[in-house]
Amino acid sequence: SEGLDQRIADQASFEDGWQGARGRVRGWIHRVASGDISWVEAESLTRIAPPERKHTELRDEKFTSGLSPAEYLNKLREGELG
Repeated sequence: SEGLDQRIADQASFEDGWQGARGRVRGWIHRVASGDISWVEAESLTRIAPPERKHTELRDEKFTSGLSPAEYLNKLREGELG
C-alpha cells in the first residue's frame, strides 16, 4: 500500500533481521511448489520488544537434578540424560 515502505523504514532496518530483532508482520506469505517461502507481501510491521528478564528469573536450581554443571554436561554429551 501507499506509504508502507516508509512506515516499515520508520520502525525497522534491514540490520534488525541479522541482529535477532523480532517483529510481527501482517500480510501474505507466497510459497513456491516445494512449500518454501518465495516472498512476503506485508501490510504492516510491528516491532516486538524483547521482555526484560533478570538472570535470577531464568535460573532453575533443579534443572541439573543436583549435578554440577560439568557433571551434567558430561552426562548429556555421553547420552546418559534424556
